[in-house]
Amino acid sequence: MLSTRYAARIVAGMICLVLGAVGIVVPFFPGVVFLVIAAACFGTSLPYVLKRQEKDSS
Repeated sequence: MLSTRYAARIVAGMICLVLGAVGIVVPFFPGVVFLVIAAACFGTSLPYVLKRQEKDSS
């Protein structure tokens, strides 16, 4: 069962990923900012990313 916070981060990450992809193509739209936000959302919510961060830090 997904928690609400987990699901919200995944949805926010997907939205920012789509906006970032659009921003890469459309001029005068900050695509990189949205890609960084998407990476932050996914980095704090996906279990395999968290395990990888723990493994790399030790």
